[in-house]
Amino acid sequence: MSEVNDERLTPAERFYRKHLERVKEYQKRNPEKMREKCKKWNAKLKEEQPEKYQEMLEKKRQYYQEVRKPKLKAIKEQEELKERETVRDKETVRENEIVREKETL
Repeated sequence: MSEVNDERLTPAERFYRKHLERVKEYQKRNPEKMREKCKKWNAKLKEEQPEKYQEMLEKKRQYYQEVRKPKLKAIKEQEELKERETVRDKETVRENEIVREKETL
């Protein structure tokens, strides 16, 4: 949350923003509790509202296919490219060393 516009906020809005920050901090400090809470919520949703649960799963699948998978693929390609460049650089250095050795002989 930006601190720039705090002077324009009402007390209620400042209170709400602080509350959100504290919730975020709590969730970061207690990942096990948050994991358990999510599991309970998902189980309850699956049992009580199966249509909504299926809709949620479909949105997750769609997000993975459209966002996460392409991003992971791009990262993997970048790493492979970097690795190839590193190998090429090492080969070049080695070739230069061999040339220098030949020149000194």
